[in-house]
Amino acid sequence: MKKIQIFTSAGSESETLEKNTRNAVSQLGLQIDIEKVEDKKQFKEYGVKFAPALAVDGHIRLSGRVATVDEIKRIISQ
Repeated sequence: MKKIQIFTSAGSESETLEKNTRNAVSQLGLQIDIEKVEDKKQFKEYGVKFAPALAVDGHIRLSGRVATVDEIKRIISQ
């Protein structure tokens, strides 16, 4: 099972990335754990410099911007 982490900071971009990610997972019909990461120490551990960011199975796939639902579906399916 895949695991998704959404690295968030205060702001609407982070909320939008989380919403789009949940929609993408739902549209794919997958059961994936989605973790919201707000701890700045974890940002450093994963090398996240800009929020929002998206990690799949511990690998950063997107950072510093909001992806569309379709883009997130492609990222998850890789």
